[in-house]
Amino acid sequence: MVVDGEKMEKHWCRLEREGNIGIDFIINPYLYKEIADFLCENPESKIVDFGAGTNMLAIQFMYGNSPDIPALESIKNIAQARKNIDSFIGLEGSEQLVAKAREQLGELGHPGNIDIRHFEVRHGRRKPFGDSSIALAISRNFVMHLEKSDLEYHVSEISRILKSDGKSIIAFLNPSYEQKKHLDLSPHNKPLQTNEKYSFVHGSHGEHGVFAHYWKDIDTYEKIFDKHLKIINRVECFPITDRFREKYHRYYQKDLPMALVYVLAKRQGPNHESLLPPGRQSARYIAGDTVMR
Repeated sequence: MVVDGEKMEKHWCRLEREGNIGIDFIINPYLYKEIADFLCENPESKIVDFGAGTNMLAIQFMYGNSPDIPALESIKNIAQARKNIDSFIGLEGSEQLVAKAREQLGELGHPGNIDIRHFEVRHGRRKPFGDSSIALAISRNFVMHLEKSDLEYHVSEISRILKSDGKSIIAFLNPSYEQKKHLDLSPHNKPLQTNEKYSFVHGSHGEHGVFAHYWKDIDTYEKIFDKHLKIINRVECFPITDRFREKYHRYYQKDLPMALVYVLAKRQGPNHESLLPPGRQSARYIAGDTVMR
């Protein structure tokens, strides 16, 4: 059963409050590094986070204590990155999560450079930003909630609002990882098809919530990305520590990253080429070591 409405908000708030191994130790270390690297080269950056939830990403990135946050521990340039943020705006489709985010911002004294707004992303609804007004557009696991047509419109809107030298950094669960997990759940399961709605389980038995995603293969994602933006890089996300190998062995599958982070740039003119090189060189971090793949 898919959780929605008030139950979804309750589960999501619990997830963000208690932390999540996949987010904290697999996705965020790669996502935060890409965000920090961009910001260090781009002063006075205006950032928008789509599907911001309770704005935990912005709060953690802006004000989190590095030793307490695995994703920030290895980012040596975090202080400079923070200085270069003009504003960090979260857009979220759930009014309940927006209210929770504002409550948390109140506990921080309502910092002037972080905001959260209610906005539902869907086909045909323009983003509430002017053309070429945003330096960096990010999202974490948000695009999995979008049907194919909504995703295409969403990416086209990112292209519209990005500055000429702007970037979009998008993190989401690897479709191949999700497909394997789906097939492993039951011998009766058939392979997921593009745009098929399926349940995503948080926790081994869904104790942290069950949410709806729309499965899309990697070719679908990349064709949409490359139609509206330039693919600069694709980073494969593996655990940064071996601490959880025994309990969460599914995260440590050889050559099957749990998540991917795409770095996209605004294209110039009608003729463009993807800058992602053959073989897709990307960084893989295991137990603190860096290995180029």
